[in-house]
Amino acid sequence: FIFKENKIDQLTPEEASASDQYFGTLFHSMLTLFMSIAGGVSWEDAIAPLMAISTVWLLAFLFYVSFTYFAVLNVVTGVFCQ
Repeated sequence: FIFKENKIDQLTPEEASASDQYFGTLFHSMLTLFMSIAGGVSWEDAIAPLMAISTVWLLAFLFYVSFTYFAVLNVVTGVFCQ
């Protein structure tokens, strides 16, 4: 949701449509973030509207995905393997 609220009026119609699809509501934003780490949506599809808005949001998204993959999921896997 926060991703979408920044510079939304400067997007092309295609970018605005993708932004609404992936980050239109809080539920869609959370679902997009979950699907990004679970393999349900391509990163390229989810990142495209963020690149159009700002590089800062792109970096925030990449940090979230990287942190979730390498830190959280490895800790959860380690707990279950012990």
